[in-house]
Amino acid sequence: YSMRKNPHWRSKFLELALTPHLYELCRLAFRGGNTHANSRWVGRLMGLPELGGIGGMIRHKDETSAYPAQMLTKGFPLSPFKKINNTESIIPKLDKISKKWCLLLKIRMIDIKYIGSCGVPYIARSKTITRTQDAPDIIEDNGRIFKAPYVLLACTEVDLAIILRDYKYKRIIIEEAYYSHKGLLPWELRRVIIEYYEKKTKLKGSHTPEDLYEYARAKENLNALYGMLCMRIDRVEFEYDHGTFTPIKKPLEEMINKFYEAESSFLPYQWALWVTSHARAALDKGCQICGQDLIYTDTDSCFYIGDHEAAFDELNAELIKEAYEHNAVAYNKEGKAYPIGVWDDEDDCKLFKTLGAKKYLLSTDGETIESTISGVSKSIGKEYFTKYGFEAFTDETCIPVSGKVTAYYNNDKPHYIELSGQKILTASNIALVNSSYTVHIKHDYRDFIRSVRESLEMQYSNK
Repeated sequence: YSMRKNPHWRSKFLELALTPHLYELCRLAFRGGNTHANSRWVGRLMGLPELGGIGGMIRHKDETSAYPAQMLTKGFPLSPFKKINNTESIIPKLDKISKKWCLLLKIRMIDIKYIGSCGVPYIARSKTITRTQDAPDIIEDNGRIFKAPYVLLACTEVDLAIILRDYKYKRIIIEEAYYSHKGLLPWELRRVIIEYYEKKTKLKGSHTPEDLYEYARAKENLNALYGMLCMRIDRVEFEYDHGTFTPIKKPLEEMINKFYEAESSFLPYQWALWVTSHARAALDKGCQICGQDLIYTDTDSCFYIGDHEAAFDELNAELIKEAYEHNAVAYNKEGKAYPIGVWDDEDDCKLFKTLGAKKYLLSTDGETIESTISGVSKSIGKEYFTKYGFEAFTDETCIPVSGKVTAYYNNDKPHYIELSGQKILTASNIALVNSSYTVHIKHDYRDFIRSVRESLEMQYSNK
């Protein structure tokens, strides 16, 4: 509704339409949040020595509304993509080009190795266009490219800047490049983002049922504004016939034309790429501050040891200034200002242990253990590990009841069954049965962690 108030937006939206080839390139370049554990600390109990940990108190910082912050303050492609023929000039002038233009790139890198400072390799193996048989000697760090004879991938100019800093390489070739004028998202969209951020901020901390409900709605709507951007155009449809699902294959060009012809379509898909690229870059600034003290990072947060508060304060000063410049500031009921995108302090952790991405435990009081494990209910994980301790959080640990369920499909004709002396008519049904979860570290990741430890030991022994 807000975007439709602009009588020129429909024509602008159609002007930004992607060709099938550009859409495919966008799909290849699209990534979500950066989630990774520093392999140096994986499997180790971090925290206070008196509780059996190493490294001391773990600090935890979190960005305020990370994705909406990028949508309010960063630059996005606002003109149709045009091809760059002279790609050799891009890398030497990347800093200058990036200030004015958004770049959609396809790059090939030869003989690369991660040399970054915080143990978070940037290139995700799943996002490379590299077949295993073509590059069998790739070394991965939990799904990230640590070393490879070559990789082929699509990315934005924001991604490229981080890749060039964090990897050494023998050669880099930009196979395709497209540019678009960089600018702020339309005011009509930014105004809605600010509105929901203000509602969320005003209601945060209130415990009345009405305010809790409205806070949840404001938070959901704020997050949904990014979700609307990243909806795929080439969604697969299925045909159901007598228990069989058959995918309906349609030409990509037909699906793209249908998307742009629909009056309900109004947001350019390519903007989604830059939201997450900017968010990864924003997170990267926090990771760089922590360096090897970084233990774990996930989309908009950092867990780390050591004292890096002065550097975070300096970064926050820049972010606060940026937020005020873009009117991206909200106030709570007491009138306190909350600039968007800044790093907030979360509760320190006395103990912390991770086994990789989306697998970690923490304790803020040294007794109760909070659990974040993909596939395990937080409440069940909390109960299980508080009972059995951090030492139970190892490879091949089986949690008998994980909170997830397995569906069993029973196809049958109508019939009666007897239960507790009563006859019940039943037929085809689905049984949802509680299932277990086994914590697992892949073999190649275990080998990588071991090699990192051995390398560190050699460094210390040579000093």
